[in-house]
Amino acid sequence: RLEADANLAREAVDKMLGQYFRAKKQQEDRDKLLGRREDRQNNGGTDDAMRDMLRENRGLREASSELDRIIDQGRSTFNNIIEQNRTLKNAKKKILDVASAMGVSASLVGHIDRRNKEDKYLVLGGMLLTLFILFS
Repeated sequence: RLEADANLAREAVDKMLGQYFRAKKQQEDRDKLLGRREDRQNNGGTDDAMRDMLRENRGLREASSELDRIIDQGRSTFNNIIEQNRTLKNAKKKILDVASAMGVSASLVGHIDRRNKEDKYLVLGGMLLTLFILFS
């Protein structure tokens, strides 16, 4: 009976010591993680804080300039698309003028216009499908 009690007491002590050492290790880890920040603030204080602020400011400026570049590229692409649309409209107008001067029937011109509208809806549908696939 005495031996069983000694084993139980030993197991309880081991369990308590394990919990104690585990808690102590966790506290040391926390102190290491948080202590570095406190040490920097206590030792280097304003210099380290200033350096961190400068690094953050530089990162924000770089991000801002990159966003400006992306926006400019988007505007340029949009303007190019508008210019291409104008060019295609002018080409269509000239082709229709030439076709009517050559005596092409009005039904053929109507068929070309209808086909042009169908193609436009087809392109818009493809663009919407692509956007849906990309953002879902």
